[in-house]
Amino acid sequence: MASPSLLRAAVCVCIALAPGRAEATIDAVTVGATRPYENAANYTYAEITIHGTVARADGSEGRYSVPALVIYPR
Repeated sequence: MASPSLLRAAVCVCIALAPGRAEATIDAVTVGATRPYENAANYTYAEITIHGTVARADGSEGRYSVPALVIYPR
């Protein structure tokens, strides 16, 4: 399971990029890889995938997976 700071970063990224009102739920965040970020000392680079569900206007529900890159301080 991803660290709490990584999950918080992923949620902030999703909120910042979401246009208007969102009807999506994040069910899980998986971490594919992490490493020290080469362009700044004391930062971590992480490749993550955000998984969840979305409620459609017609009442049906769909699933989604969104890849993301997160760079955060250690």
